[in-house]
Amino acid sequence: MTVQLVGRARPDPVRLSTLQVQLLASALMAGHAPDRDLLAPGAYVPSHVCASWSEALFAVLPDLVVAHVWDDRRAQLRPLGVVRAPVSLQRGGHRKRHTPDPWTALPPLAERTALMDDPLGPLLLHLAGWLATCGGFQLAPG
Repeated sequence: MTVQLVGRARPDPVRLSTLQVQLLASALMAGHAPDRDLLAPGAYVPSHVCASWSEALFAVLPDLVVAHVWDDRRAQLRPLGVVRAPVSLQRGGHRKRHTPDPWTALPPLAERTALMDDPLGPLLLHLAGWLATCGGFQLAPG
């Protein structure tokens, strides 16, 4: 199943699979983006929320990690979610002192890949830029 993000100020809608929407939502959660509940079927996301989501994504993209788990049914690794690394992946970055450890929520033996080394990285980078210029968007069935 797919959905489309149809921007008011952009001629190019973005089509995402359900899994990609879930991963976008987990990236927004990792970046502590406000108003995440607006990412729902049929919802309209105003431009000021899109701008804050874009800023939150750009701020955390270098420190996000994609967690993959083994899917027995498909016999392959499947992305489970996006979490913020407990220690900054950027040289010289520092961890906030009272941040809970995201690794405790992952199942044992979950693969961890830096977001920008995963095929999802360019998609979220594109979405961060798209959100900054879309002028608000409607989430429609795709």
